[in-house]
Formats: sequence, structure tokens, C-alpha cells
Amino acid sequence: MILIQDDMKRIKTYASLKSWRTAAGLTQREAARLLDVPQALYARIELGQTTRPIRAKAISDQTGVPFEILMGVA
Repeated sequence: MILIQDDMKRIKTYASLKSWRTAAGLTQREAARLLDVPQALYARIELGQTTRPIRAKAISDQTGVPFEILMGVA
């Protein structure tokens, strides 16, 4: 799994899933594969559609995108 880290070796926080993907230099297909979700689902989440909390938590843990953003409450 690719985790984007800052100079202090912590997972960097990103404002959106797209900002994480762009910083990592990934296509949607590559990001979906890394996160183990279908590409169509990844695209919907990136566009702001919500997903199940357990999936949002896993994606948040892997990417540094806040859970609240992925759930559409931030």
C-alpha cells in the first residue's frame, strides 16, 4: 500500500481523495487497485458520493483523507 508521508514520517492529511491520488501520481484505476475497491466505486467516492463507514474508515487509514470528508460530513 502506498502511504504518502511528510518529512516527519507521519501520514500526511489530504483535503480530498483526489488530492491524495494526484499527489501520489496515480490514475483512478491505480488508486482503486491499491485501495482494493472497484474503479467505478472509487470514482463515485472521489466525486463526493458516500460509501459505507467501514470502507470509508479503511480508505481514510490508508490515504490520510479524513474519515469525515469521505463520509460527506466535513
